[in-house]
Amino acid sequence: MTAAQLSRKFGIALSGGAATGKSVVSALLRDLGYTVIDADTLARAAVTPASPALAEIVEAFGSTVLNHDGTLHRSRLRTLICNDSAQRKILEDIVHPRIRELLADKLRQEGLFAKPRLWCYEAALLVETGTYRQFKQLWVTHCSPATQLTRLCRRDNLSAPQAASLIAAQLPTSAKLAVADLCIDTAQPPAAIKLLLSQQLENLTTNDLCHTEDGQVHGNDDEADTTTDNNNRERLK
Repeated sequence: MTAAQLSRKFGIALSGGAATGKSVVSALLRDLGYTVIDADTLARAAVTPASPALAEIVEAFGSTVLNHDGTLHRSRLRTLICNDSAQRKILEDIVHPRIRELLADKLRQEGLFAKPRLWCYEAALLVETGTYRQFKQLWVTHCSPATQLTRLCRRDNLSAPQAASLIAAQLPTSAKLAVADLCIDTAQPPAAIKLLLSQQLENLTTNDLCHTEDGQVHGNDDEADTTTDNNNRERLK
């Protein structure tokens, strides 16, 4: 089984706007015993000092995107690409191939090739890039605009206008919710969110996966998976 097949048959794509609660959901999934792979962690690993990807970024955007110690100044780079889709595409073309390589390595380390099972991939731009289509399901976090603004100001130490500008530059949450298999309101108490996740995971396991007596988990064929995915779009708003 390839990494692409493992994503399609067992991968849950978790996305949402800035400060809408993705990390909360990831933590709850880990508590439930599921592997969660963070795209941002992979992205940081892809651009370590002296890496080919970082050298390409410097060539494309200039040395001002580096800190004094040679590491990537992420917020400065984010500012450069925030409102420029062409610049953002250049960055994605540099970083994404390396992230895919690191993802495959991580899946192998977690034993998911040896024993395929449901797992989660957390990333901010899954809908924008269309990458969510490569996974079994898409789950999207959301909260009220006021809550999102407050969280973002607190998390990143931003002023309200700065946070509002960052949110406005992103794809509207409504567009992400429109293509989601599960919409997760993170204004709920953690216990309620955890129950929702457990129910959705149980439904996926019951409907889409077969367990052998030795505990190995096997997916149904691609045609069956596609049929199930089309009939299993459940939302909580």
